Amino acid sequence: MNISSIVIAVVGIVITVFFTASYNRYKDVFDYEKTFLWHREMNGKQVREILKNIIIAGAWLILIGAGFYIIISVIS
Repeated sequence: MNISSIVIAVVGIVITVFFTASYNRYKDVFDYEKTFLWHREMNGKQVREILKNIIIAGAWLILIGAGFYIIISVIS
């Protein structure tokens, strides 16, 4: 059984869904409007950039987990 690749993909799904919801919350904030993310003062553009990069990392985890699952399934 290939548990590690499934865990990587599930972690990627959780990260992507959670941070997409957070991204949607900051979607209507103007670019240079002051706001807080993780108790740090930032502007809207910085917040969206950070959340977008985390969403991209989560998507990569999904792809890597699925790819490893397929590769290991074919080899086994």
